[in-house]
Amino acid sequence: MTKNIGTPPDESLTEMALTQRYAASRTPVREALQRLEQDGLVERRGKVLTVRSHTAEEIVDMYESRIILEQAAAAKAARKRTTPSSSLVGLPEGLDQQVRRCPLTTLTYPGRWETVLTHYEALIQAIESEDATTAGAIAAAHMSEALNIRLQMYASNPGVL
Repeated sequence: MTKNIGTPPDESLTEMALTQRYAASRTPVREALQRLEQDGLVERRGKVLTVRSHTAEEIVDMYESRIILEQAAAAKAARKRTTPSSSLVGLPEGLDQQVRRCPLTTLTYPGRWETVLTHYEALIQAIESEDATTAGAIAAAHMSEALNIRLQMYASNPGVL
């Protein structure tokens, strides 16, 4: 699980400040910043690294990609009744790192936990029944609802991206 570094979007990050803040040496901080930049969580503006913020359009793109990948992973799990391949699982995880930069999770939305648990129970049943079509549809519906909730959260407070 990626830990939020606690720095708001667009704030500058410097090796010196981070080494002091986390009582770490410069090498691991430098390597961490490089990894965050590779993962698209920070961006370079000249010589300065800043925490990257996402536009609503980028969030929609990420969720739409996750819908496709989650649907494929669930269908594959049902067909094989095994954990999907690491490459298929790794792709949504990379997108999830981007979404986790949002200050609030969609699980804070009223009633979302109950819905998620219902989706997961139905997904497990579809996988155990080797029903790839239903498993894929459940996964796609789950992520589509998450996207709709994220957009509602954004509409009421654009700062949640």
